[in-house]
Amino acid sequence: MGKHSRHRTDSVYRMWSNIKARCGNEYGCDPTYGTVSLCDEWQDFDTFADWAKPRMGDGLHLDKDLLGDGSLYSPATCCFISRQTNNSLKLGKGYKAQHSNGRLQVSMKIFGKDRAFGTYDTEAEARSVYMKVKASILRYLAPQEGNLLVMAALLTQADEWETMYV
Repeated sequence: MGKHSRHRTDSVYRMWSNIKARCGNEYGCDPTYGTVSLCDEWQDFDTFADWAKPRMGDGLHLDKDLLGDGSLYSPATCCFISRQTNNSLKLGKGYKAQHSNGRLQVSMKIFGKDRAFGTYDTEAEARSVYMKVKASILRYLAPQEGNLLVMAALLTQADEWETMYV
């Protein structure tokens, strides 16, 4: 038995167990995890717990996408971020056809409230506005994360999104 609790009610152990169950598991519920792996170092629960416990906090979620390409759980590619930031990193279509006039309305839920950002004639215009709004949300959230590496990664992502559809 290692130095950390391996009880199924321990949040760090549950997190590690869930990661192990998803990684390389072709039968998992989410097919997007088919190519995701767990680094050799974190195959050992105690090593993972030594990394995770001092970094995790109330309401924080383990993220493998912001610092890496989303294909590896490792100390170099993972960080803990707020649920709000995690949700803001997800991209949707962000716009829909409005009524019968064929224009595209940009709208999204921001911090629990539905917001609209105008209507546009082309998909390119709508997508550009959507990406700029998403970028501004990341810029707002970045300083709230309290981790300089995470803040820098969020600001870099915001820069990429802003210039993606110019």
